[in-house]
Amino acid sequence: MGKTQETTEKEYRLGDLIDIFDLWKIDVTNQDNQKWCMSLENFTDQYMLSYISDKNIGPGNYLVSSHITEPCLMAALTGNRFRVARLSTMNGLEDGVWVDRIPYFAFRIKNHNLVSEDYLLRELISDRLSEQLENVAKTNEQAHKIDDLIDKSDLLNLVIELPSLEVQDVLVKNDILTLLQDLMAEKQEDFENYQKDIHLKKHAVGQTLFNLNNWWNTLQKARAEHNGTLDDKIQVGKLRPISVGDIYNRISESLNILSNQINTFTIGDGMETEDIALAPFISEYMATHQSPMFKFEFDEMGKYAVEDFKIKGEVVLHKGDPLLYLVFPRQALTQIFDNIVSNACSHGFSGIEDKNNTIRIEYNSIGSTCIVTVSNNGKPLQKGMSEEKVFMYGGSTAVGTDGHNGLGAFQIRNLMSRFGGSATIECDDNATYPFAYLLTFHNCISYK
Repeated sequence: MGKTQETTEKEYRLGDLIDIFDLWKIDVTNQDNQKWCMSLENFTDQYMLSYISDKNIGPGNYLVSSHITEPCLMAALTGNRFRVARLSTMNGLEDGVWVDRIPYFAFRIKNHNLVSEDYLLRELISDRLSEQLENVAKTNEQAHKIDDLIDKSDLLNLVIELPSLEVQDVLVKNDILTLLQDLMAEKQEDFENYQKDIHLKKHAVGQTLFNLNNWWNTLQKARAEHNGTLDDKIQVGKLRPISVGDIYNRISESLNILSNQINTFTIGDGMETEDIALAPFISEYMATHQSPMFKFEFDEMGKYAVEDFKIKGEVVLHKGDPLLYLVFPRQALTQIFDNIVSNACSHGFSGIEDKNNTIRIEYNSIGSTCIVTVSNNGKPLQKGMSEEKVFMYGGSTAVGTDGHNGLGAFQIRNLMSRFGGSATIECDDNATYPFAYLLTFHNCISYK
């Protein structure tokens, strides 16, 4: 009979398995002169895809607090879970890698006869370790270093169960196979979604052209019936009479809808990223987009420096300057806000225009990630609508009403995704603000 693999697992303290680097700490500094810079988005919960190289990182608009000059493994703590990264080689990264102010530690395996690199990273992101972290990790939304979230002794006392190296290898290979299958399925799903997306866009454009053609034929009919003379007050049609003036308006609306539909094929093209001071952007947007239907609400408390911010003795941020900057196209951010406001008016405030309608804007950041929440106190999300339907191309329940084309939320998600962010919604029918958009930006500069 063949030999069976040893499956007995033995417990080890993390401190028995790794040596933690004493990182080269540097004064918080601007990123202007650093070529390779890592932020929280470079850490992943897919340990097999955790390799860092000059191909997947580059210059970033971050503040940095440490510098790595030799190969190592890395783990960042977010919530009660680790995300991992690995610098297996410094080829192409000869100047080293600078790391944003995030709670992470760098380490090296002590004994490769006990644990493989892959398996150790696998365990660091596991649910078993997350359960241990729940008992020892601290809550600190302003954490910029690992010591802010977990004591070094607690970190090294985390327990990992190790099978034999042979079993470790089998488990890792199974994970690789599962990942490949998932990636293939995801690729197929992306292709199907692309086909669906193009089909929906083509269908929507065709429908708009059909409607436009009908209005044009109606206008031609009116022209023929009145010997080539048209007056806005002339009525056309016996069953559903409509004035020539209204026909002009419908043609104009159809052309606007068609223009917006065509623009979605190349949404975001030509837009360039820049450093946007977020608080002033929001204040300026509110000032220039006042409406009798609603008011804006935005608390500026804590959004500006209360004193000069110095780096190596040099003032880089003056008292009164904004503390948070997004690296994002200004045109795209304006379009996203426009669409959110438009959707609030078309859905949340429709039929209750005389109420105390409010659009509230707020944001918070952790490291280089910022979440902007835009909510309104209007009507809750309509029954039967889901997040998928909200962001679907032409998925609005108000399509065709007052020129509404159902592309607002679709554009929001696509613009966010196009420039490295994401968009979701949050609904609570019983809340004062029952509907909100959550915009997540992964490339921001925070001075707090």
